[in-house]
Amino acid sequence: MDLRRLRHFVAVAEELHFGRAAERAHVVQSAISQQLKLLEDELGFTLIRRSRQDVSLTLLGEVFLPEAREILQRTEEAVRRLKASASGIVGRLSIGFVDNVLWTLLSPIIRDFRERWPHVDLKLIPMDRGVQVEAIAAGTIDIGMIPAPSHLAAAVRTEVLISAPLMVALPSANVLALRSKVEMAELAAEPFVTFPCK
Repeated sequence: MDLRRLRHFVAVAEELHFGRAAERAHVVQSAISQQLKLLEDELGFTLIRRSRQDVSLTLLGEVFLPEAREILQRTEEAVRRLKASASGIVGRLSIGFVDNVLWTLLSPIIRDFRERWPHVDLKLIPMDRGVQVEAIAAGTIDIGMIPAPSHLAAAVRTEVLISAPLMVALPSANVLALRSKVEMAELAAEPFVTFPCK
């Protein structure tokens, strides 16, 4: 079914005047009449009663009008969503993250993202660093949020989102706790807890 014919039918049905419908559709009146006749022939029903004094909808025209409006509206919405999808405004984005990112960095990023792209479906997946790297390489997630990357594939691009000084927490009885600065090498023999390296 030709959408142009539907648009012309809706214009005539709403204006109940071929001249005004033609002006609204930016075509000549004969084009409106011709397209309406073709639509009626295609459907096998008369939709519009025409006389010298009056233009009105038949009963079947009244039934068909809301359906035609809905078809046109859904078509416009489909085109709008297609264009939005092509420009990245709608779609799906999968983000892997380590737990501590959720409480610090991720929340404001998600809030800002939702404000800019409300129709993008976000999927947040908690993952260890190594699992995220593998998932990015496999294409199962789009973005990974991890502590400073270790060995990443050349195809994986990294971007620093935030940086902070590395801190060490020591028992007060430890001799290194009295110092304001500690070199990494000095911690080599100390037992400590940190992010997993893989």
